[in-house]
Amino acid sequence: MKHSFLLVSCIAAFSCVAGALSFSVLKPKITSGVSGDLTYSVTADTSHLIDFDDPAMFTKSGNRIDLAIEGNVQEYGASLLVASVGASIRNTTPINGMKAIYVKAANGTKWEVSYGFMEGDTIRYLPGKVAQSYGDNTLVFDLDNRLPSYFKLKFVSGSFGRLNRVSIDFSCEPSNQVKEIYDSLPGFAPTLSGDGKTLTFGYYPTDFVSDYKIKNQVSSAETYHNPIFDGGSLRYVYYDGKVYTKKAATPYYSSGTTFTDGVSGVTSGTTYYYEATPIQWRVLTHVGNKYLVVSEKLLDAKKFYGDSYRSDVYENNYEQSTVRTWLNGEFFKDAFMVNSDLVETTTVDNSGRFILWGDEEHPEGPDNPYGSNDTQDKVFLLSASEIVNADYGFANATGADDARVAISTDFAIASGVKYSTLNYSAPYILRTPYANGQYHVWSVSNNGYMEPNSVYYSHAYPGMRPAMWVTIPE
Repeated sequence: MKHSFLLVSCIAAFSCVAGALSFSVLKPKITSGVSGDLTYSVTADTSHLIDFDDPAMFTKSGNRIDLAIEGNVQEYGASLLVASVGASIRNTTPINGMKAIYVKAANGTKWEVSYGFMEGDTIRYLPGKVAQSYGDNTLVFDLDNRLPSYFKLKFVSGSFGRLNRVSIDFSCEPSNQVKEIYDSLPGFAPTLSGDGKTLTFGYYPTDFVSDYKIKNQVSSAETYHNPIFDGGSLRYVYYDGKVYTKKAATPYYSSGTTFTDGVSGVTSGTTYYYEATPIQWRVLTHVGNKYLVVSEKLLDAKKFYGDSYRSDVYENNYEQSTVRTWLNGEFFKDAFMVNSDLVETTTVDNSGRFILWGDEEHPEGPDNPYGSNDTQDKVFLLSASEIVNADYGFANATGADDARVAISTDFAIASGVKYSTLNYSAPYILRTPYANGQYHVWSVSNNGYMEPNSVYYSHAYPGMRPAMWVTIPE
């Protein structure tokens, strides 16, 4: 079945002058007007219908505007009926420099308009604005002077999702303010320090925001749709040249927890704001322009394996662990919103061997019955053998080692690391399973001591110290 629908757009393929364009069921195609007019004239012409198998409309000059129709959208007489809550219509061909979107719809229906920018091959949408239609009024969705090129119109609620008409004001000037922000901030591109020992790349929440004025401004920025970047589980707000996020606290200690300033208390369940800062990575080695790095600080706190029991998997199996899923899912998306392709996919050795226990027959260490298959990962935890590698700067022994000590960020403290009140260092887990039982994994204590069976698979307090291979473009 074909359904009539019109979208007239300003795209680079034809001469464009700022104006107002509209689409509706009764006006499915430009039939009069000359390219360059401030406003295109349209007339009812129901012979031009859209094919939902290949949704697109064309301007009079023949330019194609591709659409994406999601959910149950149908024609209903002289209107376009969006029959199911959550159904949406969006453009995939850019409409450069959109200023505002006007919607006329059935009384009592609620609609959401999101706008977005192209980031690489992906359209990144900022959170939508919602408005409800009353009587014959027109819903006005201001686009915050961001001049986006993409919109998504979604039916939120109502008994009869009838969409009568949509108009778009545009300027023809392409804008990508999100990319401009990315380009202006350090950390979105990998940067090597002058001495080659530290790499700065990615963003992650670190520092507790104690200034009430900043917190209030960030809260306002959320309300008024300052540029917001969605990661895997976190939402970042850009304000006054910095990036912020918020999250409810789940500290390890039931009382007495403080952030690293030693003064500000942390209460379970309370939402705190954090500044997201460029992640500092310690360079362990490199091959050409590819660098093996590990985070300088503990960035978060996670269990090795979740609470769900699987009879076919040992609890300290790294291949099937929930921490591996988190590292390559939520963490990866939260940390690398841009240039994530520079993080190399690596074959990770999950054999569980420990090199310090090796002999002539097994120089890399004896077989570990709880080892798992090798994996192809972007981000991983270091192994017990890697954390005693002298070439990486660590002590080639299991005793206390300052080079292995890692300090917690404020965000990690609020997330539940079991930190030392002396210097905010904390234990962190490795990917190597304990060789004499299925419930424990190797870890590093807050003083850098190697411990094979101190951390239980379901302990939620271990710190996260991710590692990865990164390519620095030449």
